[in-house]
Amino acid sequence: MLDFVLGQNVFVYIMVAMGLIGISARFILNGYLKGLIKATESMGATRKKALLEIRKRYEDIASLNVEIKDVDSFVGKYIEKIRIGKFAVVSVNNFIKNIFVITAGTGILSGAYQYYVKGSGGETLKLLGCGFVTCMLMLIAWNMWDTRSKKEILRLSVQNYLSNSLANRLQKAEMKQVAVSDMSRIKAETEEKAADEDIPEEDEEKKEQEITDEQVAACDMLFEKLLQGIISDA
Repeated sequence: MLDFVLGQNVFVYIMVAMGLIGISARFILNGYLKGLIKATESMGATRKKALLEIRKRYEDIASLNVEIKDVDSFVGKYIEKIRIGKFAVVSVNNFIKNIFVITAGTGILSGAYQYYVKGSGGETLKLLGCGFVTCMLMLIAWNMWDTRSKKEILRLSVQNYLSNSLANRLQKAEMKQVAVSDMSRIKAETEEKAADEDIPEEDEEKKEQEITDEQVAACDMLFEKLLQGIISDA
């Protein structure tokens, strides 16, 4: 069975397939992280789920008047939890590493079997060469699309947005809310004070009205006495 597999170059196909999977996965992961880094330039309006989660969590904590002293650790915790689809970025990287090991192992073991059992030097070199080239291409892709540096840039970009842009915006919103609250309180106190000052004015008007009525009554009595005196003289 193993002779048939070796004769059909199945191990070669397996190593090539492993290499394509590893390089493609690294390429997709690199592009995903680059997209997140670009999205941080307009993080206030982004729809990226990973960035939305970080921003919303920060806003929720800030709304409770809780100060986040170590923003670096706060951001780093969420960066490590970033997922691409249903898979965590850390898991995808580990998967690529395992593919590299499997490819190298397949090339070495198949080459060793071909050499010691079949005694074919040419086929052995072909298997070893295929494994070596595939691993080298995966290693080049790993270094060229360095996800570790992308994650670091992403962490710094998010940290900069939270510490500066978002923090200042939340602070201004809080100051505006406090100002509106103070204005409402001052307006209420002013209206209450004005209401208290209106009461003496009403009493004074009533008092002036009472004095005026008494003067009218006194004039009426004086007029009646004068009229009676005029009638008596006649």
